[in-house]
Amino acid sequence: MIQQQQAYFLEMYRAGMRTASDMTRASLEATQRMHSQQMEAMREAMEENLRSARELGETWNRLWRTASESQAALLGELQDPGARATGDSGRIVTGATGAPAANAANTDRKDRKSA
Repeated sequence: MIQQQQAYFLEMYRAGMRTASDMTRASLEATQRMHSQQMEAMREAMEENLRSARELGETWNRLWRTASESQAALLGELQDPGARATGDSGRIVTGATGAPAANAANTDRKDRKSA
């Protein structure tokens, strides 16, 4: 009878250990799956960040290139001796307001009247 009880308790102990082992394995597998999913999400986020950074860099590059080309063209027009001789440089500088160009037109009219 005592041996039978010992065998019973030993079997209960083994079953408990198997259950604990199975639960630990299941928990570790779930943790591993979650870790893999998190790593995949992180990798995708980093790739998207890299794509966005490249697009932003390209946009800024185009913006600065366009601005520098515009500035170089404007400076080239301002420094062109032919443009100064024809009075175009005043129009280039004050294209937004038109004030000096209007003054030049008034001066031309006064010169014509007096002549």
